[in-house]
Amino acid sequence: MSGNRTVNRAAPNYKNPHPLVITIRLSLHPDRTLGEPVKKWRLEQGLFQRDLARLIGVDEMTIVNWEKGKTKPIKQYLERLEKILGDLLPS
Repeated sequence: MSGNRTVNRAAPNYKNPHPLVITIRLSLHPDRTLGEPVKKWRLEQGLFQRDLARLIGVDEMTIVNWEKGKTKPIKQYLERLEKILGDLLPS
């Protein structure tokens, strides 16, 4: 049995020298995210993220994620933001 060899056919034995890179454009206006005016307004008002979260009715981490551009508010919370911030939100 010294001549038998096990071959794993599930994992190919090669390396791709040019990995596929995919770029996704998340916004038509990448320089104007929702989080920028929210954070600007919040700081101008002297509010912490937890304060704004209480005003809107969301968790503090939700505000953190909005400001960082990681997530966007659902319609219900977007309407509340529009009432608070007015024309400061991007269209």
